[in-house]
Amino acid sequence: EYPAFELLGRFMPQFVREYPELRGLLDGTATAADRHALMDRGFWLVIDAWTRDQLDCGDIETFGGFVTRVGAALSRMTAAHTGGGARIAAVTSGGPIGIALKLALGLDALATVNHWRLVRNASITELLWRSKKPDALSLLGFNHIDHLPAELHTFR
Repeated sequence: EYPAFELLGRFMPQFVREYPELRGLLDGTATAADRHALMDRGFWLVIDAWTRDQLDCGDIETFGGFVTRVGAALSRMTAAHTGGGARIAAVTSGGPIGIALKLALGLDALATVNHWRLVRNASITELLWRSKKPDALSLLGFNHIDHLPAELHTFR
């Protein structure tokens, strides 16, 4: 998982100061309905800045570090299953799925985050690999939810 809570804890107050429309989060003027929308906007502002290396993360993992870590995990999984026809199931969240898409499709940071914003809860993403290298991944399917009843088609 990427360090969302750490990033928000450290940088959300700064973004609230920089973006006047977010101030209702701190001064108590936002309604409950507005708080959800404001938190969502603030969340993505922080994550977008993180992916562009615009934050002084200090001891918090950088986006580049996250990409490296997920790529290494994919390498370990594919290296452990070198026989033809091997199948791997990995249960994870939108961030690592977005990085898998980045590696399979050669996406830039912004496109990567824009894709992981679309990941639905309990969806299935299928990748194909023909070697032990994660850069040899191909995308077969993204965000499948046919196995779920309609009332469970949700995002984070």
